[in-house]
Amino acid sequence: MNKVVNSKKLCLYFVSLLFLFVGFFPPTAAFSSEESCHNGIKILSDFDDTIKTYPSKKMAIMGFNALFKKHINVGFDHLYKGIIGQKSGSFCGEEAPLTVISASPSFLYPMVDKLLTSYQFPSHKIILRPIGKKSRQFKMEVFGKILEREEGPFLLIGDDVNEDPVIYHELKNKFPEKIEEVYIHNVENKEGFEGQKSYWTGFDLGLMEFEKGRISLKTLLKIGEKLLQSSPWKVIPPYGHCPSQGFMKRSVIEDEAILKLAEKIDLRVQEICKAR
Repeated sequence: MNKVVNSKKLCLYFVSLLFLFVGFFPPTAAFSSEESCHNGIKILSDFDDTIKTYPSKKMAIMGFNALFKKHINVGFDHLYKGIIGQKSGSFCGEEAPLTVISASPSFLYPMVDKLLTSYQFPSHKIILRPIGKKSRQFKMEVFGKILEREEGPFLLIGDDVNEDPVIYHELKNKFPEKIEEVYIHNVENKEGFEGQKSYWTGFDLGLMEFEKGRISLKTLLKIGEKLLQSSPWKVIPPYGHCPSQGFMKRSVIEDEAILKLAEKIDLRVQEICKAR
């Protein structure tokens, strides 16, 4: 665990030096695209290891990918659009339904923006950490302000690499009426908090949202097919925890098309993990 966290810190330090060297000055770290929303649900999401993924945790590879590559955990573009109910070309008003809040330093804003735009994520705001501010303090303040001033309901989506589980737990206790669900990407297999739901891939998270009625069958099947066709490390990161066989609890799946797809995905995940 400490190796992964230290790698992230070293990577950010490396990227910071690189940007200072080339004399880059970042723009404002908040953005609203002109897409659409209509379902009423809002998403507050982490970025690294939640939306964006990496082929390795080595500092040089992470730094290069942070600057120049746009790799996501497969299917998350379709998942977020499905949850929010985006329809291309329409407009949802001043409040964006997706807010990406990351402890990544604010000078990485253009890279985060390009990734979200290139995958056509829903209308969104991006809020990144000012240099010198501690990660936990930054996230608690930003999440807290949004939850205080905006109407819900909200989904909180993050990962267990750093402090998302404990931050989201505190927020859920403070704003129980506004936070609908808390989802945590199982990367390091840390013990979570009561009420938080763990997931490994975009499909098993999508399955939970399908059962809640927030995404369509078409969207869920699309996520599953993308997962079967994608590079292995975009399905389960090479530094990530591998789930046991049957991790999607197929016994509770009633739809035959979903069941068949879930079985294929379960098999692919096990094959990816065995090949490490």
